[in-house]
Amino acid sequence: MLIIILTLFSSTKESGIATFGSDITHLVSSPVRWKRSDYVKFTGVAASFGTTMLLDDEIREKVQNYNGNLNDLADMFTSLGGGYGIGLLGGGLLIGYLSGNDELKHLSLRTCESALISSGLTYLIKMTAGRKRPYLKEGPYEWTGPNMEAGRMSMPSGHTTFAFAVASYLSFETENPLIDVLSYTCAIMVAYSRIKDDKHWASDVFLGAAIGISVGITISKID
Repeated sequence: MLIIILTLFSSTKESGIATFGSDITHLVSSPVRWKRSDYVKFTGVAASFGTTMLLDDEIREKVQNYNGNLNDLADMFTSLGGGYGIGLLGGGLLIGYLSGNDELKHLSLRTCESALISSGLTYLIKMTAGRKRPYLKEGPYEWTGPNMEAGRMSMPSGHTTFAFAVASYLSFETENPLIDVLSYTCAIMVAYSRIKDDKHWASDVFLGAAIGISVGITISKID
């Protein structure tokens, strides 16, 4: 499905490889165009991330000791930040092309772009930071630096980044309250599931959400 998405993405005039590259450049250079309010927001997010990191152990313990119905519900959402999510985006894109629905095609293409760019950024940070995952039981402050070992690629959460990139783009682009509720509910459940499954610290999930939302909103504004 990912191959289909990339093939359709590269073949379209409105969101081809050239546009994709241009959008990445715009995204990376966006801090240069920030206003004072943007820097205030960034500072707030950075402070919240730092605070969450200090609480990582406590949050992990509480989530791991919880055995309520929310856990069963979360299991249903995990894959929306991975394989199933990619499948849904690819399905929407394919239907848009086959039906000639330009609105659906554009929405699917730009949502895919938000997910791809944010995921790429996330994995670059993952491979550079080398934070150890909670299931290794070595604490939240163990970092090894650049590597590609799965157990040392905890920060940020890729599933969470993907889910929030999709949710934020759809929310800002459609301006539909129902879509807002559904998309962000799914994203939050994906994020919770990653902590529940002991794959990520809470701060990994927080940073993934921040990246996904930032990219999704930026791509929507480019439109």
